[in-house]
Amino acid sequence: MTKLFISYGRDDQAFAQKLAAELEANGFDVWIDIAEIQAGVKWSTAIQEALDNCEMMLVIISPDSMASTNVEDEWQYFLDTQKPVIPIYWQPAKIHFQLHRLQYVEFLNVDFTTAMTKLYTELERRKQQFMAALNAPSTTATQALRFGQMPAPIQSQTGKLLGEPFEWCAIPSGEVTIEAGGSFDKPMPFLVEPFYLGKYPITNAQFQVFVDAPNGWRNPEWWNYSAGGNGWHADFPDPPAPAFDALPDHPRSNVCWYDAIAFCRWLSGATGEPIMLPTEQQWQRAAEGDDHRKYPWGDTFDPALCNTSVGKDWKASSTTPVTQYPAGASVFDVLDLTGNVWEWCLNSWETGKTDLTELRVKRTLRGGAFYFIHYEYLRVGLRGFYDASMISNTRGFRIARSN
Repeated sequence: MTKLFISYGRDDQAFAQKLAAELEANGFDVWIDIAEIQAGVKWSTAIQEALDNCEMMLVIISPDSMASTNVEDEWQYFLDTQKPVIPIYWQPAKIHFQLHRLQYVEFLNVDFTTAMTKLYTELERRKQQFMAALNAPSTTATQALRFGQMPAPIQSQTGKLLGEPFEWCAIPSGEVTIEAGGSFDKPMPFLVEPFYLGKYPITNAQFQVFVDAPNGWRNPEWWNYSAGGNGWHADFPDPPAPAFDALPDHPRSNVCWYDAIAFCRWLSGATGEPIMLPTEQQWQRAAEGDDHRKYPWGDTFDPALCNTSVGKDWKASSTTPVTQYPAGASVFDVLDLTGNVWEWCLNSWETGKTDLTELRVKRTLRGGAFYFIHYEYLRVGLRGFYDASMISNTRGFRIARSN
């Protein structure tokens, strides 16, 4: 039986008790200080014993808990002793950066029963990961739990539907630090869970499958995720023309963020696979690898490994085939992460959120483009942004799939 420690601020006591009661009713052994510390027992001794005996911790996120030194001591001890911590997002609060990078369970503005179902799933997943980590050879539990976990093998229909070139690249879990800008007033570390990323940007030929499909571009269902998407599709019932003579193996540009999201929604419906734009954290993880390299291939820029204007007497005026630079692949074998076209990511620039319904927000871009003349603007850590509704022949996208 899994023994859970619940860490919370005093303002959240009623919610903590409700959470503990629900977990105990479903077979969990829960330690919560208001129920477990007996009269006459030294408080600090009881807490220490519980921290040592419990296998997992739930930290209730709220302004009170994030301001509490006691709560921070508790979850920090768990992290130091290499045991799983699951943040429970209960009230809006500025989350400590070490907790911010952990996968949390949303209870704010979510039905309690629905949230509990997600929590049970996350508890089981974390338990399995932790047990595997404890049994993993030649590594510590923390390393196995947090870093290097590979996505499970998959059989995908995506490549069959879109045609070549297409391949999913498996990206293991790992840590990235996002540079300051937009919603981040300082560099922010994140833990990225295992996922899959398209080896290449989506090409003109692949996007045309969506345009030509009977249930594709012209079906307003794929844009109904937001008022912004609906409005865009109403204005453009036919897609903007592709750039650069629509060469089939070049990346599809002249797509706005709304188009890219609609493509992902259509593709998910057609294949039954969980497909979406990558977050910028996922994009950066695929580009920089475990050694946090400056460019996908290493720390020294090489203009021969990507389509840019660096070192040329003239500015490049066009995209190139997505397969043209195999030597410029990242350590996870992902191509075209530098140059060719900027790539739309899921995140809002202003808020950092991945909410599809936010209106008229700028969305994050990564990777630079063919017209860039200085290598410093082609670092994998560089962040760009643009309005979600704007199209350009310098912006395209690639797709991601969750584990």
